[in-house]
Amino acid sequence: MPAVASPISLPRPLLSRSTLWTALALLAAVAVLVLLRLHTADESLERDIVIHAIIGNEFLHGRSLYSDLWNHKPPASFLIHAAFNQVFGFGPQYILAMNLVFNTATLLAIFGLGLALTRNRFAAVCAAVLWALLSFDMDMQANQPNSEALVNPMFAGGILLWYAVSERWVSDRWAFLAGFLFFVTTYFKQHFVFVPIAIALAFLTHAALFARPDFVRQLRIAVWTGAVGCVGWLLVFAVFWLQGSLKPFFEAAFLYNEGYGGNWLYNIKRAYWMGIFPAWSAGALYPYLPVTAVGVLGALLSRHWKPLLVMLAWLGSTFLIVVVPGRFFAHYYQLWIPPLLVGTAFCVHYLLRLPRPVGVALAASVLLAALGYTGVRLKDHVSYQAWQWSAKKYPGDRFNESRAIGEALARGLPRAEPVFFFGRDPGLFLYGGLRAVNGKIYVRWFNDNKYSPALLAHAIAQFKEARFDVVVVNSKPTEFGAEEIGEALLRDFVMVPECFAHNEVWVRRGSPHLATLERTLLPASQELLPRYGVKPESCEQTTSKLLLAPAKTGHGES
Repeated sequence: MPAVASPISLPRPLLSRSTLWTALALLAAVAVLVLLRLHTADESLERDIVIHAIIGNEFLHGRSLYSDLWNHKPPASFLIHAAFNQVFGFGPQYILAMNLVFNTATLLAIFGLGLALTRNRFAAVCAAVLWALLSFDMDMQANQPNSEALVNPMFAGGILLWYAVSERWVSDRWAFLAGFLFFVTTYFKQHFVFVPIAIALAFLTHAALFARPDFVRQLRIAVWTGAVGCVGWLLVFAVFWLQGSLKPFFEAAFLYNEGYGGNWLYNIKRAYWMGIFPAWSAGALYPYLPVTAVGVLGALLSRHWKPLLVMLAWLGSTFLIVVVPGRFFAHYYQLWIPPLLVGTAFCVHYLLRLPRPVGVALAASVLLAALGYTGVRLKDHVSYQAWQWSAKKYPGDRFNESRAIGEALARGLPRAEPVFFFGRDPGLFLYGGLRAVNGKIYVRWFNDNKYSPALLAHAIAQFKEARFDVVVVNSKPTEFGAEEIGEALLRDFVMVPECFAHNEVWVRRGSPHLATLERTLLPASQELLPRYGVKPESCEQTTSKLLLAPAKTGHGES
């Protein structure tokens, strides 16, 4: 009798169907995010990003932070800029790479945290997809990598890791990585420490009320997480002390901000409502507030205490870190996007738990309303060209002009040519591939508070002592107490004809760059300004509008 062949045992699929669909949905969301970021890749970047880029670039050339390269924030952003600069080179290309990396990381962190808190893949994917769209809303200013865009994946990722440790999904040692992520956020802005403190209180409260046998372990995890931040800051102080820069670092990152932002408690008291209701980003965020409220109510009614407490801690601490600085810039409010989208995942999850078909209908209505509302807004935003984004986000043409002047100078100057800058908008360095002579690059620092005179004195000293032939001015020296700079320009430099409304280019008498720029700068400005939507003005004018104006009283801006 012939032998009967045994049936073939097929291997089990490596990925389940639900996992495969989840991966495909996330890939699609990432693709949408990348396409939208590419749409504004050519946007003329705002001041903060440019200043951080300049500091990072000069740091790579061996200059010291704070004693020379100055800013009133801790240096995390500068160091990240320096790292991407080192890999991709100084210019807009590394900004785009940084933008894509951090925004994609935020999308994945939102998905992971939404999945961890709801155990619902569909709800978590919805939150990730909404991040790809809502983060591109013009009013949120999250389409470019400012500090808030860089810390968002660290907040969401840190909370996700802490939750995974708390639930014993991973080893307790992962708490150290969560602590590192939270430490890095405080290395951007110190008041971001409110987030890990609130999250720690959430886990400890849950253990104390609902899981007492686990309280000691949760306390140990919180201590480990906090210890990473404490040790990290001790190392930071030690490094600056060894470099001889501890005093300027402490004055810049801690003392200067007392005059810049004011008292934290006073800020909360006087402007608590601004933490949630900013006029300029109201249209983007408001629909997600009631949706998140429904999600929180669902967790409460379902008695899912740990996700509920973590969510409330994240929302409450986000309110604090937005309102505490006392100044309410639009990009601060993008910190609300991840918690509100995870809140949206809560809403979808708990609606789907209702009896069918009511639950499905309600969840679908919420998602369609959110997608429709955000999509209608994005339809208008996508219709704008990149240079229009800059002009609309920050009303005016200063950033577009700053870019044009950098590209125009690059046609007549060698790459990495040192240029002294006195003004508010230093984009010329990033777009022209130029080196900054002065480490104090933003004139508003020169009249902001009691530390300003020392900063101005340092800038004037660098003007006198450094070797350079080209100066770009876009603020009046007399308004900031820098008459010495204005007098030296009138005496030792020649203003080169161009068509810029806000900037003037001065070249040292006898410099070989003078003839080159006199030949190239005017036609370059006439060509480049219209490219970025700026009308050429005052072409061939040789009389300065910035150096001959009388001084104003008070703290004016040109």
